Amino acid sequence: MGVGRIAVIDLGEVPAGQVFDEAQPRRGPRRRWTMAALVLIAAASTLAAGEPLQRPLPTAVLDVPGDVQVLVNGDRLFVVQPFALSQGRGDGRYVMAYHLMDLKRLWRVELPLGGNVYGLRMLDDVLALTGDPSQPPGNEGPGSGAGEGTAAGPETVGLDPATGAMVWRHKGFIETATPGGRLILSTEIGDPSAIPADSGPGRTLRAVTGTGRLVWSYYPPPGALRSYRWEGDRVTLLAVLRPDGRVELRDTDTGELLRTGRIGPLDQDATAGRYVEIIGDLLLLREGSEVRAYGVERLDLRWRLPFEPGHEPWFTACGAVICAWGEGGLKAIDAGTGRVRWSDPRWTESFGSGSSLIVTDFDPRRGEQTVVVVDPNTGRVERELGRWHAPVTVDESIVALRFDSTRVLVARLDAAHGIRLVGVVSDVVGPSCSVRLRSIWCRRSDSTLGIWRLPG
Repeated sequence: MGVGRIAVIDLGEVPAGQVFDEAQPRRGPRRRWTMAALVLIAAASTLAAGEPLQRPLPTAVLDVPGDVQVLVNGDRLFVVQPFALSQGRGDGRYVMAYHLMDLKRLWRVELPLGGNVYGLRMLDDVLALTGDPSQPPGNEGPGSGAGEGTAAGPETVGLDPATGAMVWRHKGFIETATPGGRLILSTEIGDPSAIPADSGPGRTLRAVTGTGRLVWSYYPPPGALRSYRWEGDRVTLLAVLRPDGRVELRDTDTGELLRTGRIGPLDQDATAGRYVEIIGDLLLLREGSEVRAYGVERLDLRWRLPFEPGHEPWFTACGAVICAWGEGGLKAIDAGTGRVRWSDPRWTESFGSGSSLIVTDFDPRRGEQTVVVVDPNTGRVERELGRWHAPVTVDESIVALRFDSTRVLVARLDAAHGIRLVGVVSDVVGPSCSVRLRSIWCRRSDSTLGIWRLPG
């Protein structure tokens, strides 16, 4: 999976690993509403002259224990507290909902999951989240701690966003979502009675609706690899590469087997570095010291691309080209021929922006990224957009932050228009902010949690 996707594929959850300062236990959350004032940043020479200032960013401030997870959806704010009072981390494990404009609490329910909690998201008017009793609270998710794959593995529940009542419960963690509003759940161990006798142990995939109805199930064989084709933040196609070299392509909404074919035999000595990825109409297979591209429609071989041992690449879509990332930085590959159009060791992340490509160079000393616009055909730098923190894709545009003492400059970055100022949020503690969906959350100097909504 590409670095850029890693950033594109985030679902609105404050990571459990991000710890906020916690005040003394309190009887209930103190709530207040403020407005963040916009200021004119005269020193920001990269901002377009005469750029009109936007409206102040509405700010919700919650006085809640530190390790909460937050999701803003429309006019509602959902807060999950995964730590129990016995751990000294708050006043119980709960899920709460607020009306965002006035922070009126709508409901509060006990958290119906054990262990670590992650994957908080809204889909098809259901609030879904995953808990894993085999992992202590604070881990990042599946695979981050001991115990994965035990019988007491992850479970996902769907809550009614109007009342907090639990609507359904399924085994597995939330992996992704489909255009038709299905959640795809994945788990290392399924119900033994439901697994076909010849499938062996392995990951179980289930697709469920917002009501919890099971639409399809699939049991990849041991050693199988899989990838999804992404359109925005949803997946439309599932590709499974079986150990014998046979490929299965399935519709993610229905689970229907669309076509199958063989691209093997596979190199059985290269299983450790084998990797598959769907980019557009190509299925890319990395094996041994080369990458092979097959057409998704007929699974016919389109091209081969060798690489140096130890420089195993992974891939993301970059508009007109395919970005290959590895030890040597970025290589831009022609999707039709497999020819490397250009390469540059500086770039560490990429974002599509119309017919252009935005790339970044991370500076670990500053914790910032130099952002530039390049021609995807030649790699030539067309425009410099300055230094920013954690740019992410929001509604097909790029939102980035710049920290200045206790203030954070918020801007949208665009290849055609450059930098467009959104606003400034104040009274925050260092680089503690993150963009999640259409909102920004920050740790504030008084230990409260600030949440700012981005304008449309």
